Amino acid sequence: MFNRDSEISDCITSKIPFHSVHISKYVLAEFIRTIVTDACSLHSILEEEKDLKSVEKRLYAIFEKEDEHLNRIVNRYILLMESIEYPRDRPDINFAKGIIKNYAQCSIKILKKQFNILESNVNCQLASTKPRRDGSKFKIDFPCESGINHIDCTIIHYITSNGTFLNQIESGIRAETEPYFKELRELIEKFNNRTIINCSLQYCKILGDLIVLNDCPRNYHLVSKDHHFETLCPITGHNLIKVD
Repeated sequence: MFNRDSEISDCITSKIPFHSVHISKYVLAEFIRTIVTDACSLHSILEEEKDLKSVEKRLYAIFEKEDEHLNRIVNRYILLMESIEYPRDRPDINFAKGIIKNYAQCSIKILKKQFNILESNVNCQLASTKPRRDGSKFKIDFPCESGINHIDCTIIHYITSNGTFLNQIESGIRAETEPYFKELRELIEKFNNRTIINCSLQYCKILGDLIVLNDCPRNYHLVSKDHHFETLCPITGHNLIKVD
């Protein structure tokens, strides 16, 4: 989408004509949770400001809060803004507004058109969510935040029905000292020690890499920049194409 890393884009785009690039519904949900939601929020900022300098000032002011989560979001906003190719290289807020609006409205369709969508072990309702108009702006209604019956949340079924897979991972990362693997190990141990597991969005965030890995058929190659997969793939016997 941003084409800032030729190694990744070449790896993916060269295979699109052969219909051999796949993502799972869970990855689609993650894309909506990040890029599409960011595009909606950034479009709102563009609607509220009078020029690009005001937009830039507003975005960089967020960095001053020194909030790691907010900083990651703003960095994605900046990526979206830097991806815009202005006519005659003349930045214009109305043109930017149109491009970001297009990201919000059409990027899901583009993703579905170019990639094959695989079923996921976690049937996240967010994968079926689309941006809705809110006046001149757009917003995403997150199922986890808008009255979903948590008893029906499929992350619970995933945890309770994939104990063998999760324990295989837990066994394989026992010697790992990185905080992420420690957190993952402790979470799986927590599942093993509890008879009742309640729905939690935090589970999805911690188990995300495992869900993606588990969704990937063994005869496929998983393509990622995430170094965690260098540890996880050998445990499960998955093939990894690691790009830097």
